[in-house]
Amino acid sequence: MQNKIIKFFLFIAFAVMLMAVSNIAAIGQENNNPSDSTNLSEFLIHFHPASTIFSLSTLFSELDAEVLLYLTLEKQMSKLTSLIIRPSFILSNSFFGKDSITRIGTDIGVRYYISEKSGFGDGFYLGGSAGLFLFRYKEHIGWNQSPWYKDETKYSCWFDVAFYVGRAWKFSNVTLSLDAALGINPTNNLGGSAFIGDVNFCIGIPIGSKK
Repeated sequence: MQNKIIKFFLFIAFAVMLMAVSNIAAIGQENNNPSDSTNLSEFLIHFHPASTIFSLSTLFSELDAEVLLYLTLEKQMSKLTSLIIRPSFILSNSFFGKDSITRIGTDIGVRYYISEKSGFGDGFYLGGSAGLFLFRYKEHIGWNQSPWYKDETKYSCWFDVAFYVGRAWKFSNVTLSLDAALGINPTNNLGGSAFIGDVNFCIGIPIGSKK
């Protein structure tokens, strides 16, 4: 029953995301000035299609739902730098050997575009971020339906720091970006190594422009 509820809300989230994308694209086209090719996007909303498609695939699977939802917001601070906010939600019944985990929170960081010629939203970039999340770990103790079977739930604070390098490509009404990150999770919520890694492929929609 719980799995069906998760899939239902995942379907609703996808429907809302589709409507948001269509509205954002329309706003971006209204605010974009085609006669001025030097306009700089002041704000970008980056969608993460790989994690979204993976999450949606569980809607049509008999397996338990695995939800990995990310959204990256990028606000221009200068021609070469921007503020990054990346809220995320993870729900998994089998995450790095754990029985069940839920993680919700956000990363906040700064992105620096290397080439002044390319500027904001285009070219190679470097970045750093810090993340703060609420982490819930549910452990199944004992065999299912045995007298000593029980669920033990633990809550903790997840904190991490990461540095990344990436590449962005800017088009008229959309940007594409790919980056890889390496960081450390000093709270070590998953046990084992405290080092963490991440890879992101994003589709960005520009909102507004600076002439």
